[in-house]
Amino acid sequence: MANETDDDVKILPPDNSLAKKIGNVDLNRLFSADAVQKAQSVIVAASATLMDEAKAAIIELKAIADGLAKGQNAAEALPLLIKKSFFIKTRLGSGGYDLVAEIAKSLEIYAESLKAASPSAKDSSIINWHVQSIEMLMQKDVKGLGGALGEAIMAELKQLSPLTMPKSP
Repeated sequence: MANETDDDVKILPPDNSLAKKIGNVDLNRLFSADAVQKAQSVIVAASATLMDEAKAAIIELKAIADGLAKGQNAAEALPLLIKKSFFIKTRLGSGGYDLVAEIAKSLEIYAESLKAASPSAKDSSIINWHVQSIEMLMQKDVKGLGGALGEAIMAELKQLSPLTMPKSP
């Protein structure tokens, strides 16, 4: 941007450079071997915590789905299913488990669509499919969208529950 003048007033563009924003920082100190090692240990600890949370959430999700299949009060169980699905979607999605997050999102949408009505046998089957898929993917530690496996799972999900699939552009 060129400097502009008007009646001896100079308008200068702001300095938005990274160096200006962070000031005098020794980048070698920030990215030293010790700093990188500390960061890696934090990531490993967070990953272990995430896996523990995932295991606990899946156990709870299975219990809720089993309860619904056995006639548990849907007005009580469906909000729990939605809440647990949301937790899995957000927590595991932020941990790099994108396919798991998509399936959890689908489960969340499906459970919301039931509107506290007692699930039919078909509904229970769809709910269980979601739960089993999430469990299997976490046991196999499938991160990202899962490649060919992920495509096959999403194709099956689309047939099983088109309501929960994102709209095509």
